[in-house]
Amino acid sequence: MDLSTFVKTVKRQTSHGRLTVTNDQATKDIIDSLNARGFEAWRRHDWEFSLLELSITLVADQKDYTLDATAGSVIVLYGNESGLPLKRFTHREHLRWWRNFNGAPGTVFGYVHIGRVAATGAIKIRMVNTPGGEGTILGWAKMKLVPYVVADIATNTGLTFFPEEFHNTLLYGVKSDIYEIQGKKDLGLVQDRKYSLTIGQAIIDEEGSPDAQLTSPPPPMYRKRQRTRGGTIVS
Repeated sequence: MDLSTFVKTVKRQTSHGRLTVTNDQATKDIIDSLNARGFEAWRRHDWEFSLLELSITLVADQKDYTLDATAGSVIVLYGNESGLPLKRFTHREHLRWWRNFNGAPGTVFGYVHIGRVAATGAIKIRMVNTPGGEGTILGWAKMKLVPYVVADIATNTGLTFFPEEFHNTLLYGVKSDIYEIQGKKDLGLVQDRKYSLTIGQAIIDEEGSPDAQLTSPPPPMYRKRQRTRGGTIVS
């Protein structure tokens, strides 16, 4: 479903605005709601369709790194020395560590967020320790969700971040908000309940038990291949 079809569907099902008009307040209401409901769903779960591989090339004595601008949040990072996930430090923890150890170079065992690039919104992180040599950090991030604007209707922009089976969930949420604007609270509550239930079921479906679980480490060749797989390169 593209954005134009989504807006028309909401207008038709809620009698909110005119189908052939795209520059009215009704259209803006729908798109604003779509963005809000989309971000709400984005925050609820690390959806498989939102995953983005990361590969960070460490440079000796360089502590700060910038992730790809398409990464919206870091899920996990793994060091190549121990194979254990890096600890995500709070700023309080990082300052305490820094005062005790003065950031001396060594094995990277953690990281802390240090803001975003103003122009692109790319995430910046600082390694703990400062890398003592070259290496590679692998990990996963959640792709950034870019909000829609009214002008996207004219370019046939699709709802490509969310898969087709998720579009009805977004419809439930947006229709709930539109009914609320119209003062139809009972209808809004029904749609909001459907929105919450379908998101909850989608999370359950994704978190279901896998067909098989590893009971021993994978063979060395597999681990080596995983370490050398291409990913999103950061600088």
